[in-house]
Amino acid sequence: APVEVIRDGGRAKAVKCIRMELGEKDSSGRRRPVPIEGSEFTIELSSLIVGIGQKPDLSGGMEELSDERGWVKIDKNSMQTETKGVYAGGDALGLGISTRSVGEGRKAANSIDNFLNGREEKVKPRARVVKTGKMILSYYPEARRNEEKSLPADVRGFGFQEIFETITQEQAAAEAKRCMSCGLCMLCDQCRVYCPYEAIDRDMKMPQGFVMFTDYTKCVGCHICAESCPCGYIEMGMGL
Repeated sequence: APVEVIRDGGRAKAVKCIRMELGEKDSSGRRRPVPIEGSEFTIELSSLIVGIGQKPDLSGGMEELSDERGWVKIDKNSMQTETKGVYAGGDALGLGISTRSVGEGRKAANSIDNFLNGREEKVKPRARVVKTGKMILSYYPEARRNEEKSLPADVRGFGFQEIFETITQEQAAAEAKRCMSCGLCMLCDQCRVYCPYEAIDRDMKMPQGFVMFTDYTKCVGCHICAESCPCGYIEMGMGL
């Protein structure tokens, strides 16, 4: 259990912790954790994320930022509150995980940069949902999911061991390779290869990678590109 945050020049440097054990049963019959004397240890760190589900206190002049449940109300596209120039994210919006907070922080940072530089905030289009019926699943090699290791159920309630282990870096890379790019172009080149009229080509003049484009003076609307797209990205009536 954390005991103290050790600081250096105003920044968190480490966390002092103490090991715990289950004590005697209380009046409710529950064994509560108690500290083990002399078991203190220190964990050095570069960043400290407090993830205990705190709720913002908006009293004292910030009530206008609150929604009906007491969380900060924002525009989900820009992360801006109803007060111009004030942005919010993370636990201020509701309980969630730390990765969501990081993502909202990045989104808010982009919006703040646009605001300070006088740029208009662009409305981001919602991702198009593509179901498996529009995809060519046989194009993808079979790859089983990496299962996270976990403690057996009969030992989970005894001690303070982590129940689930995180996957290794190699397993994480393998999981990323399993992505099927549902509804997104993954530059597989199938459309260009199978187009009988050579209406699809690659623009190789990009600083990184390339993009596909369609020459509509050659396209006859034969649908072959859409039918050969394993990701379900191409729809007739839209360009590449």
